[in-house]
Amino acid sequence: MAHIAHGAPSDAIPAQGDNTRTFVKVSSDNQASLDVHANLKAALALANDVSLVGSVTQYADAYMSFDASAVVDGAVIAFCGRADANDMAGGLFRYYKNSNIAADDALIVIPTSGGGRLIRLGWTAYGFVGAVYPEWWGAKGDSISDDKPAFQAASDAIQAFPAGGTLTLSPGKRYAIGSLWTIHAKADKFFKIEGNGSVILNLPNYDGVLLYYGNEENFGGFPLIARDVVFRSSTENSTAIKLQWGGTSRFEACMFIGFRNGVVLDNSYAVSFVGSKFFNCTYAGIFAITHAHHLVINDCQFSNCVRSISAIAAMYNLRIINTDMEGGTNAIVLEAGGSSVAIDGCYIEAQSGQPIVFGNIVSAFSFQGNWLGENHALQQWTFIKSGVSNFNIFWNQPQLVYPGFSQGDSNSFVGTSNVTINVASSGSLLNGFTNYGNGYTPFGYTISGGRCHLQGMIMATTDSIAYIFPTGLRPAGKEQFIVTGTDAGPFGRVRIEPTGELVVYLAAGTASLSGISFLIGN
Repeated sequence: MAHIAHGAPSDAIPAQGDNTRTFVKVSSDNQASLDVHANLKAALALANDVSLVGSVTQYADAYMSFDASAVVDGAVIAFCGRADANDMAGGLFRYYKNSNIAADDALIVIPTSGGGRLIRLGWTAYGFVGAVYPEWWGAKGDSISDDKPAFQAASDAIQAFPAGGTLTLSPGKRYAIGSLWTIHAKADKFFKIEGNGSVILNLPNYDGVLLYYGNEENFGGFPLIARDVVFRSSTENSTAIKLQWGGTSRFEACMFIGFRNGVVLDNSYAVSFVGSKFFNCTYAGIFAITHAHHLVINDCQFSNCVRSISAIAAMYNLRIINTDMEGGTNAIVLEAGGSSVAIDGCYIEAQSGQPIVFGNIVSAFSFQGNWLGENHALQQWTFIKSGVSNFNIFWNQPQLVYPGFSQGDSNSFVGTSNVTINVASSGSLLNGFTNYGNGYTPFGYTISGGRCHLQGMIMATTDSIAYIFPTGLRPAGKEQFIVTGTDAGPFGRVRIEPTGELVVYLAAGTASLSGISFLIGN
């Protein structure tokens, strides 16, 4: 598109792709030399890295106090700042002498004199080309000033663009939030936060949620994408982000430090965390308060969080991969269980409570290639309807395994680690066999040194198969043992088949299995 000539209609707006620039001298009251304003380069970096090399131009201090009386229509002016020349929030604007479109003091500015509008280069009738910075609306990033109004104005402006856009934060800044920052997800609006390593923190007098993204109902809004942002709390009960119906949102290389909860998920599906870190969260790093199916946590780190990952509702298709969970009370808590849960390639250490807690049935569970150890409580694999454990290293980590969870033959047990496989109820025994009770140990067995060690006093009314050992916990050949019962009467015997059947010949209606041990070979 050709450069808009002087005297263009008042509603003439540059179309996307208009890169023609005309620079004019401004009045002496507004001009500032490049030598005086050494921060001009940084200011222009906030204007999409526009180069002025070779252009004949002079510079104005601040666009919020600009007198356009002597400026010709269509001219491009480089501003060092927004409110003053040192706030590094300036950029390049084109002046439209007869325009009267609505202003926001950031993208579209009304000069103090001369009428018309200053329109930031990149703004078009079709949206904004390039990143948007909260400094344009007055954010300071000094960790003291409340930048929430500027963040809200910037995100509102992005959501007003036809296709949304990116909020870009400045490296080294510490933006403070003093009240809830709200972004309502829209079905046709992309929203991304590009952090560049900057910090978003709450002011000491605000102890709530920093950022709410989504909607109270499912309107099919676009996801939130956040990259390289450090969220930090200075209070006890704050939450960094609450996602509500924020499905497919993604957090890349973000950090969450010192919150009660890092991220709260409320009916937000297929959310992913990649390369993100959670430190010192006093309840949970990631907390799913309702359904959060298809959650992916990959290559993340949780350190000294009371719970690394916690879910109230049942979780389906949960993937925790190559993630480090150290310190705190529990690594993972699934209060309502779930299905298709995979914890693979993770490092789980030094939990003061049970590392992984299942509050209800979990099916299709995978625990493979992990390091689990040096925790202060027994790992109880309860409520697992079907699952497999293999290729793991258990380091000083005793376990209690219930039926349904298959222990593969490629796990490694170091130090005090062992596996206790416990048949907790009489329903797990077969053909009328039950635990005898009356103070005797219930039926179960432990695995150590490649051998299976049985325990328990059982009873029945007739000789039969009492149990079938799972594949991987069977002898290579038939094994037979003499057993006693509860009385000093006749002896019984037990035979264990290579196919896993535990055949019990009772001694006066009972049989003690304690002391039986066989070499696992099948």
